[in-house]
Amino acid sequence: MAVNAIAPNSSGEKWLARLRRFYRWISSPHVVLSLIMLVVMFYMVIIPLYRMVITTITVQDSDLRVLKDATAGDFTTYHWMRMLTSKISRIMTYEPLTHSLTISLGATLLALTIGGFMAWLVVRTDVPGKGIINTLATVPYIMPSWTIAMAWTVLFKNQKSGGTPGFLEFVTGAPTPDWLAYGPFPIIVSSALHYYTFFFLFVSAALLSIDSSLEEAGELAGAGRWRIMRKITFPLVIPAIASGFIMTFSKTMGTFGGPNVLGVPVRYYTLSTMLRSNTSIGDYGNGFVLAIVLILFAMVTILLNQKLVGTRKSYETIGGRGFMAQKMKLRNWKVFFTILVVIFEFIIAVLPLALLIYSTLMLRTGDYSLSNFTLEHWIGKGNIKINNGEPGILLNPKIWQGAWNSVKLSFLTAFFTALLGVILGYAIVKGRGTRLSKIVEQLSFIPYVIPGIAFGAVYISMFT
Repeated sequence: MAVNAIAPNSSGEKWLARLRRFYRWISSPHVVLSLIMLVVMFYMVIIPLYRMVITTITVQDSDLRVLKDATAGDFTTYHWMRMLTSKISRIMTYEPLTHSLTISLGATLLALTIGGFMAWLVVRTDVPGKGIINTLATVPYIMPSWTIAMAWTVLFKNQKSGGTPGFLEFVTGAPTPDWLAYGPFPIIVSSALHYYTFFFLFVSAALLSIDSSLEEAGELAGAGRWRIMRKITFPLVIPAIASGFIMTFSKTMGTFGGPNVLGVPVRYYTLSTMLRSNTSIGDYGNGFVLAIVLILFAMVTILLNQKLVGTRKSYETIGGRGFMAQKMKLRNWKVFFTILVVIFEFIIAVLPLALLIYSTLMLRTGDYSLSNFTLEHWIGKGNIKINNGEPGILLNPKIWQGAWNSVKLSFLTAFFTALLGVILGYAIVKGRGTRLSKIVEQLSFIPYVIPGIAFGAVYISMFT
């Protein structure tokens, strides 16, 4: 009888102990924050993704003119068949996909060349003015992505493609080639000049972490400079290069500003501009197919990065004598490289802004002479022959309202991004190794692989 009386109590005590442990776990700050963020991300990320997929496999109101016997909301493969296997899929999907891959790969390789070279120059040489170079190197990324593209059109467009001459054609009298004015080449260059900052920052950090005594040991062992770079330096920098590749490639694949400014005028469409073209006319089903294709390519890129680099995102080296950073002496080349970097950073940081400002002082587009100088676009009272009678931007209440909206939007976005980032970071780090932490970490990375234009389109379809 005593044994039978103790057994229930023992089982009850176990359940009470489990409940206490569960209560302590569920009441932990990082667990509470993780669960809150799961709810937020489910609503803001998972539901939009679900809505995006569902839209591609259901009949939309705009499809009824083609699918005569269907009803809105019915299951259909129409959008996928139309975008992947129909006669127009080449124009709607495969050509834009090819253009996106061409631009992304070209821009990434060019950004790697520029950013990697500048990082080596700053970290591993005695080039002067490193502080200024470091500061100016981040300016292009701070500027909107379309700024360089717009400045490119002001400088290089021609009358044949752009309708009015650019600054170069006006000065020389010779039309610039079409391939230089619009199309893949200017998109690649403008995108690389905007995103090379990723490679500069990542490769700089990697080079700073490498003990140069390792390279000196290789040199003492008889290895040549290229062999040292290939066998010692490059393997240690691979994670940084891979991170820069992922950031640049995925960003360029989903970017809209540059391809819209430099590609659409000559019908050079990418996935992002074709997506915008479809959603702007309310064709969300076809547009979201392209968005999903963009997301899949971003995910494949990330998986390839993990396969090539592994789970380790950085390498550390341990030297017996402590860290040493041997600077390469440029000697007679010091002045040359200094001037080269200054000119380059002036071209990408100052020239675009100067060209855009100058274009606002022209009464007639394409006439860069001083006789065409005007301040009407800035302080004009309102002339029916200029800007449809709208006053200059400094006197236009609509412009001021738009500027204030931009400031509010930027401030609120920065605030909530920082807030959510801190909460996510705390919850993930404090719960490191747990299943809940891994789920939160993986979900928090999903928005990065979704193009911003796709997010915007799906939110419009959800809330309008």
